[in-house]
Amino acid sequence: NSKPLYSSHEFSAMGFIEVLPLIFKAKQAIKELVNLSFTQKINGILCIDSPAFNIPFAKALKKAGSKIPRIYYILPQVWAWKKGRIPIIESHFDILASILPFDNQFFNKSTYVGHPLLDEIKEFK
Repeated sequence: NSKPLYSSHEFSAMGFIEVLPLIFKAKQAIKELVNLSFTQKINGILCIDSPAFNIPFAKALKKAGSKIPRIYYILPQVWAWKKGRIPIIESHFDILASILPFDNQFFNKSTYVGHPLLDEIKEFK
């Protein structure tokens, strides 16, 4: 019975000017979450999509010395852009859970876990 500290809606914006204040807010959220990782009993951290937030968050956890396992679900589409992120992602996350079967061509540690919409599509038919 826990509630989120932040909603993803708090960090969504369109346009350059609208994003600027959210950078500070995201940095504050990362700092708060890293601190919580040392004060709360946490079995694992699940990061979903959102590489602009989750990669810096994972880096901050590692830099702070956190030993909590980090799982990344819905990996960044490095096959489309920014392939240079691959070693960063692999070194900062313990488990990479992919929704695309070909992600393992790019990530050595990825495991294909299926796509969340496949069940919805089957039911729709």
